[in-house]
Amino acid sequence: MEGPAENTSQNAQAQLLDRFLALAPTLKPIRPEAEPATPATSTEPEAELPADPALAENWAKALLAQGKRKEAATLLLKLAAQIPAKSAYFADLLDGKAPTQNW
Repeated sequence: MEGPAENTSQNAQAQLLDRFLALAPTLKPIRPEAEPATPATSTEPEAELPADPALAENWAKALLAQGKRKEAATLLLKLAAQIPAKSAYFADLLDGKAPTQNW
């Protein structure tokens, strides 16, 4: 059962809502109609190589574990260019021949 205070509060809210709707507010566009939307330069963000190669390698392993092979390949190619001595290892990672977990 509603008390008199709850009923008064509900009436006040209903009146406030009625006044708001009577004003018939509208939303205006954020940008003018004449201004075209700027097209995206790329559909996929370019993977940046972290400063620490070990971090980048672990990141690539995590991407492979998530099934994001294309993103991992981008990182591993950059790592192979940065550390040519490990390029065969990075290729094995991408081919699934090397373990992807360090623990």
